[in-house]
Amino acid sequence: MNVKGQKFSAGETIEQVLPGTSFSVPSGWNAVRPDGEEIVLLSSNTVSALGWAFVSSKAEERDWEKRLNEPMPFMHRLLKPSAKAIHGKGIWKNTFVDADDPNYVGWGVVLSSKAESNLIYVLECESIVKKHCEQAMERLIHSTRTK
Repeated sequence: MNVKGQKFSAGETIEQVLPGTSFSVPSGWNAVRPDGEEIVLLSSNTVSALGWAFVSSKAEERDWEKRLNEPMPFMHRLLKPSAKAIHGKGIWKNTFVDADDPNYVGWGVVLSSKAESNLIYVLECESIVKKHCEQAMERLIHSTRTK
């Protein structure tokens, strides 16, 4: 990824996005935190797939349900929900499909934290490699730790 900032390799733990929260870069992926930004950009080393990890202010759970059931802008795409958002164990998640090209799919996940903010993950890839992105999202979720 050709972005100036702090770079992270697969398996490295990132702790600077949300105070008291950390997560690990999934295997087969790398990440960069652009200088001066409070976002982490993720990219796959093996397939055409991108993602973000960022912080959002604390919102009511019904707000996240609504947001994950609406179209979501991602890079130069507009991802439309392909299912109804589900909630369980402090996690909201949904799947998406590109509004203009159904060959691109995405995932949006909101992890509620004890802090004043939530950590959000968004991944997008071609549908032919969706298993790669699904596995990366599961690794992100399972590696997330809050203090």
